[in-house]
Amino acid sequence: MTTTLARRLLPAVSLFAMTVSNAVAQTASDTLEELTTPVSHVQVGAIGAIGDADRIDIYDVRHGGDLAPRLSGRYVSRDDRTGTWIRVEGNNLGLGSRDVALEYERQGGWKAWLNYSQITRSDPLDISTGLTGIGGGRQFVAGAPLRLVDLETERYRGELGFTKQLNDQIGLRATYRVEYKEGDRNFGVYDDGSELFFLTEPIDYWHQEMDAALNYVTKRLQLSGGIRMSLFDNNHTTLVNDTPNPTLSLPPDNRAYKAFIEGAYRFTPKTQRTFKFSYNRMEQSGESLTAPTFGGNTETALDGEVHNYFGQLSLSSRPIRDLTLRGKLRHDRRDDNTSVDQYIDPQANSNGSNVPFSRDTLTVDGEAGYKLAHKLRLIGTVRYEDRHRESPPIRQLSWRENTEEITGGLRLKKGFTPGLNAELGYSYSQRDGGNFLARGRGGNQVAPKSWSDRERHKVQFLADWTPSDDFSLQARVDGMFDSHGGLPLGARDGRILNAALDASYRLSRDWSATGWVSSNEIARNQAQTDGLQIWDADLATVGYAVGFGVRGSPREDLLLGANIRYSQDMNEYELDTRTRPAVADLPNVTYQRFDLGLWANYKVGDGGSVRAGYGFTYEKLDDFA
Repeated sequence: MTTTLARRLLPAVSLFAMTVSNAVAQTASDTLEELTTPVSHVQVGAIGAIGDADRIDIYDVRHGGDLAPRLSGRYVSRDDRTGTWIRVEGNNLGLGSRDVALEYERQGGWKAWLNYSQITRSDPLDISTGLTGIGGGRQFVAGAPLRLVDLETERYRGELGFTKQLNDQIGLRATYRVEYKEGDRNFGVYDDGSELFFLTEPIDYWHQEMDAALNYVTKRLQLSGGIRMSLFDNNHTTLVNDTPNPTLSLPPDNRAYKAFIEGAYRFTPKTQRTFKFSYNRMEQSGESLTAPTFGGNTETALDGEVHNYFGQLSLSSRPIRDLTLRGKLRHDRRDDNTSVDQYIDPQANSNGSNVPFSRDTLTVDGEAGYKLAHKLRLIGTVRYEDRHRESPPIRQLSWRENTEEITGGLRLKKGFTPGLNAELGYSYSQRDGGNFLARGRGGNQVAPKSWSDRERHKVQFLADWTPSDDFSLQARVDGMFDSHGGLPLGARDGRILNAALDASYRLSRDWSATGWVSSNEIARNQAQTDGLQIWDADLATVGYAVGFGVRGSPREDLLLGANIRYSQDMNEYELDTRTRPAVADLPNVTYQRFDLGLWANYKVGDGGSVRAGYGFTYEKLDDFA
């Protein structure tokens, strides 16, 4: 099936915007002046779309023919005598996504702020359905005649914050954030065969976050420690419906608590250590299952309990003039203490119970850089990673409890002239581990990509050329080549290739241009089975993009700009089976997009300006699914 979005969008996705700006104070030209001089401004305008642009701007909610007001502004005042700042800012007022911020600061003493934002998201699809009960926790697939429905979500966010400098060394920071989200989202469920039933997910939840931290700073030591808390409460934890899956679980209530301490210590001017330690406890006790299918089961909540322990130590040093050393030790441990209960009837690959999952990861990194003669710098890196994961008693896939990977690399940097620099790098890594444990049915034939034996070669080339103040060019080429093994099924080999070229050129004193081109390829060969025969798959995603921009000032009070971008991504499938002749491949999936943007800014009076913009987007998607 071919879907050509251009039918709607070619005459439609045209964007028009006009903004009138009045600067209350002259904009500061350097950072110091911006931090010490109050600068205020206001922007008033309108923005709209010709035709249906829902797919392009799902967060602005601009439907065909609608013209929405757009108001943005910032007010800043400062009392020079007390060093008190007042800042009020609003952005995109009148649009679906907007925000307002208020801040009060006593310079060098304390600061308080209040932020509010709203994000509206409209589903870009035209949905025709007979579903009833949309917005609630009980729905019926064919409860009414077919009709068009619009799905939309609203997200409201607020933040209240406070900082206080207690003395020259100790500071306090506390924030409280709350988010409420409501609406309906596209949702669906398969039956035991292949039929898909359309449902909607009712969204009505609160999410709160609180954190407090104490900071301590001396000439050698920087230290920060505190606590964080997250509370999630969902008013819809199940969705009851009339499909073969009559009760579906939705995100349940959960809690998370974290304590942390992090900082840095400078032993000498050339040697410094940084550290991070944290403990995190996560709980999920909200109701999630109200209609157990296993006879005799009365569990309606998971009673989840997970503990995370994290530690990291880093050391950087420059023992001699031309040598720099860096090292990092990182340990991440997850203990899943969730109680094991039987929720559904036993199956071939499951005993019907939940599966707690604990893991432990140790990572060691080292780097040494040495400055050679002739503007050469040699950098060597080494990395060791050891992963251990708990094995469930009954497995749906082949399982590997331990994997180890070691990586070594070299990079060579060279400065040829004051305007030409290049870097060439190569790294090699090898991963292996313990034996694969058999799955519940069919033995241990499948090696999942992230656990299989792997040999990886990676190369990279970077160049930066600036022959004059008017012209610069940057180039990047890198490739990664993988070879997998261990079991008959799973990933075999793969590659990732990237290339990019960026340039900028000053055409004259008042005009400049930029351009770029990039390409990428991600390919993988793998073997898989449908239970009857083994399939070979050569999968690839190939894409490229090109862009050009120009901006200039034909006269002192007028600034013009234009941008053009084109991109294409294509998914390729080559399928074959060993037990019969080659079968027909799946068609390629191609996505194309073209963007054109034009804008003009005209100065009016001392601190005002009028801005107008036009945007055109063309999209095309060819997808057999």
